[in-house]
Amino acid sequence: MRGVLLYLFIIAFLTSGAQDKVFLLNGAIKQGKVLEISKYDITLEGPTETKNIDRSEIAIVEFQNGSIEVFNQPKEDIIYNPISAKARPDAKALSLHKPHYVSLNTLSLYNADISVFYEYVPKSKKFGAGIMGAYNFNPYSTIPNLFITQLHNAKKNYDIGVTFNFYPRKFESKTTMYFGAMLKYMNFNFHSTKTDSVISGTTKGVIVSYIPDSGSQLATIFTMGTHTKFNDNFYIKTLVGFGAYRLKGNYRTEFLKQLNDDPTQPYTEMNYLPKAYIGINVGFNL
Repeated sequence: MRGVLLYLFIIAFLTSGAQDKVFLLNGAIKQGKVLEISKYDITLEGPTETKNIDRSEIAIVEFQNGSIEVFNQPKEDIIYNPISAKARPDAKALSLHKPHYVSLNTLSLYNADISVFYEYVPKSKKFGAGIMGAYNFNPYSTIPNLFITQLHNAKKNYDIGVTFNFYPRKFESKTTMYFGAMLKYMNFNFHSTKTDSVISGTTKGVIVSYIPDSGSQLATIFTMGTHTKFNDNFYIKTLVGFGAYRLKGNYRTEFLKQLNDDPTQPYTEMNYLPKAYIGINVGFNL
């Protein structure tokens, strides 16, 4: 009987020191007791504090009973230095970073736009800067080109722009939210109108002349959206942006003329107009 009690005491002593082990993707190991596993993180009780660890940072968890649960597959080879308690990617891992992102805005095809985006994201993965360009094949402007459709014979020609994005979570999850800004220039053609009075005998009338003209919009747009990775090469980026641009030149003159074509209504003066941009970009990174 005494031997049985001694055996149970030894087992209880050994198991009381057993801990769960959390292996992180950066090579570090956290030990303690896993209190809870949620959809977004796990709660680990350590010797001095209880902390939440994001699921996206975890490779595997080894429980004290010997069972293992896999959370993520590491995409980089990690060299872990237990003395400095810091992990660093080796030379091979550093070469895996692909900073070039190219995409096509599928929503703009509805407006007969071929709209292409390029973005460069450095190794920090916190910021991105890029350019965009679009050419329009419509023979006339449509509803997506609001504020030029009311002009006579209006036709959008092309867009060019620059973008800047901020990624708070640095692509650590499959879907990453971002915030940014876009400076976009749009060029288009239209016809200005010229009205001349004509008197023929006792009859008075007017002659309206249509003169080929061109205009542009230089808009500042504040953007936000999501970047979703499907694998190491392909992704989908959503984009919603709102901003404004200044009316100027013959475009402003003709726009106000069409806006105030009803003489019975009060005259409306406008110097700025709102600008919106929506995109669902399908792309790949190099």
